[in-house]
Amino acid sequence: MLTRALSLAALPALIALFVTLARFFGERAELPSPVTFVIGIFWLTLVVALFWGFKLASEESPYRLLFLSLLVFAVLSRIPVIALWWITKTFGLGTHYDVYGGWGSALFAQLVIGTLTQIVPGGLSGAAALAVKRRQPVEGQ
Repeated sequence: MLTRALSLAALPALIALFVTLARFFGERAELPSPVTFVIGIFWLTLVVALFWGFKLASEESPYRLLFLSLLVFAVLSRIPVIALWWITKTFGLGTHYDVYGGWGSALFAQLVIGTLTQIVPGGLSGAAALAVKRRQPVEGQ
């Protein structure tokens, strides 16, 4: 199941890298906050979770696979954020990424709080999509 979760999370994690970089460079270009706010991995997580919810409905353990895939995706998508925290903090670039004072708070915020921020809403939206898809009649019956 972990192998399947890794394969499901790989492409969304790559997309998350580009979303994170787009937000970073948008902030550096001083785009308005409402614009940069909508460029984020939180929103990507909701879309990905909905997609997985519909896609995984025929799997043997769809809810477990959904949550495991979300966990893998969340952790992978937080790694570039941690790297950008270090870059912005080290070079004083002034983005929202440099709000943490040190490694401990940055790692906790990103790997624990950030991951939960993705898994809980993503899990709810994905589980709702799974429930809807599983209630639909199977074609040919």
